[in-house]
Amino acid sequence: MSHLVAPSFSTQFRRAAFVVLAATALMLVATLARKANPAGTLTPRQLGNAVDWNGWIAGVPDGTYTFIVPPGDDAQLAIDGRVVADGKTSTPVPLDPSPHAFDFQDRRAASTPEIFWSRDGAPPTPLPRSVLFARKPRAFTMAAVRALEGFAAASQWIWVLAIVGGSCAVAFAAWRVLRQAIAGQVDWPRLRWIVLGSLALNATAIWWGLPAIWPPDELTASTVLRALDMHFSNGWFDRWPPFHYYVLTVAMSPVLLLNALGRINFDSGAWPQVLTLIGRSVSLAAGAGTVLAAALVASHVFGRRAGLLAAAIFALAIPFPYYAKTANLDVAYLFWFAVSLVFYFRVLERIQVRDAVAFAAFATLAVCTKDQAYALYPLMMVAIAFRAWETRRLAPILAGVATAVVIFASCHNLVFNWSGFVEHVRFIVGPGSENYRVFTPTLAGRLELLRLTASLIKDSWGWPLTLICVAGVVHPLFVRRCLPAWLLVAPAISYYFAFINVVLYNYDRFVLPMTLILAMFGGYAMDRFLSAVRSRMLRGVSVGAVFAYTLLYAATIDALMLRDSRNVVERWAANRLKAGEQIAISGPRELEPSFSVPWVDIATLTDLDRVRPAYFVLSADYARAVPLDTGWGQLIDGLQTGTAGYALIARVRCPLPWSWLPGLHAELVGPRPIAPGGNAVSVLRDINPTLEVYARGGRSREDMACAATLLP
Repeated sequence: MSHLVAPSFSTQFRRAAFVVLAATALMLVATLARKANPAGTLTPRQLGNAVDWNGWIAGVPDGTYTFIVPPGDDAQLAIDGRVVADGKTSTPVPLDPSPHAFDFQDRRAASTPEIFWSRDGAPPTPLPRSVLFARKPRAFTMAAVRALEGFAAASQWIWVLAIVGGSCAVAFAAWRVLRQAIAGQVDWPRLRWIVLGSLALNATAIWWGLPAIWPPDELTASTVLRALDMHFSNGWFDRWPPFHYYVLTVAMSPVLLLNALGRINFDSGAWPQVLTLIGRSVSLAAGAGTVLAAALVASHVFGRRAGLLAAAIFALAIPFPYYAKTANLDVAYLFWFAVSLVFYFRVLERIQVRDAVAFAAFATLAVCTKDQAYALYPLMMVAIAFRAWETRRLAPILAGVATAVVIFASCHNLVFNWSGFVEHVRFIVGPGSENYRVFTPTLAGRLELLRLTASLIKDSWGWPLTLICVAGVVHPLFVRRCLPAWLLVAPAISYYFAFINVVLYNYDRFVLPMTLILAMFGGYAMDRFLSAVRSRMLRGVSVGAVFAYTLLYAATIDALMLRDSRNVVERWAANRLKAGEQIAISGPRELEPSFSVPWVDIATLTDLDRVRPAYFVLSADYARAVPLDTGWGQLIDGLQTGTAGYALIARVRCPLPWSWLPGLHAELVGPRPIAPGGNAVSVLRDINPTLEVYARGGRSREDMACAATLLP
């Protein structure tokens, strides 16, 4: 009997490298063939003090083209003897594939014609040299040029696809090796279903908000591309460290390569959404890795069944499926922290150089992804240092420190971007944290912060799993006095006192590392319960009921993302607005619908009286926090009281299918109260916001009928 054996990692790597090299060679041949232009390559000639490109433009698709030349009086472009761009104005010109006379003069004597063009109103792109000819091309020449151009285009697509396919093949081969390594440490046949279930929960509604960007603080493609344009140097900095920018750049590189080759324009069509989905998919992969790492750590400390339960418990912590489907940094740095936890316990057991290097590497990557991760490691490093002193082994410590220094310096580009690093540090210790402070640095303020933190942890799961996790902490720490349990809880303790208790504010995403560790203790508590209860039915019903409740609790995010009120109002506006009418919005753009109809942003009553839009859409949850003594507050008050000349025709907030479930997350289904100038502690309130729709002049019968039909 023959068996199909998966190729080894080295074999798969060699195959992928061969495919990529072959595709590269094909692309180079096609590029050289394309440069052999049978009609001659357009070259400049000196014309007095100017440089003149005089020839032909041909082979362009039918359409109306707008050309853009450098601003000022130094450049002028003529097509068929007619000036279509002169640095001040641009005149659209219809073109077809037949040859057209081309004459571009530039007094700056530039080495290349700096011309942009756009077809039928699309975003401008650089004019490709492939459509410019020195001599008027004939039909046979144009056919040859088109064939060569098609060959070059196909070879470039094949090259990029070969890189993507080869990378995926190598990644799958690496995963097979990793899976074999961890199979002996966890109950993999059952764990894989937990990981797949978590992936399904996290991937649902990953397209939420597109083409708009609704998640606050999401690391968008435009932000990454601006950093890339500065080569992450020359004083570049942002509120976050640079490592995840590098990760997203690599993940987006196939699209960036196709854009650089002129095959696509990532600023138009569906490509901006593709880039956003790529960024979110990185978080999705990091989320799966985090669940797997949680199972590894909990299995090591408490046993395999506890590891399975810990993975399932953490997968249902409600901020996790939210941030695992957005391009925020929270799940990314959590992944690096979770992997560092795996090597943390290996270092404590064996004190080997390779484990110390791995721990230092992953810990540093966590800090270089999001600065606050530094607070997770002080007590962990103390434990490792004590263990090294106890075993009289200094080499692992030195190797780990050296690894951390090298990775930190490389990630922050200290050699070429020292000034940017300094500005980043100044920001995070200054306005990046001071402007968000909520509690006073007094005993009363710190106790209130502790109460808020406990509330956020409870809100992550609801009461059943929270109580189980608390029981799981108390028993091993204070009853059994288990040393590994104390070593596991150490990063949560240092994180609270070295970060949260320092910045004096908290959000639900900030407690993700703490919930990760608590989930492992929850797995321990459930494991002890299953071992202590003899009745199989009682065990199954009890654990099943807890997980069923928490699954619905966590899936509230997905259900409301799929039924988001902004999508409903968008559809309503598309059906309701007439020609010449527009709809007004006010406030943060990520809280408003992404309208396909004409809209205007209005912030004061004066602007409202001047523009007089037909309708006004207001995010009512956010409006509650706006002080009345501001221009925006007066606008909101005028709308809601009717004194601004507008009447409420609909209040939209889509219902949850299982709203009967008790104890659901208040920010998702509750009234979302917040005092003026108050502080929101969860972005979950931005899902399915309460939108109020106002009509100018009053409630017409037609408006009310349309609102009743389209709005719930």
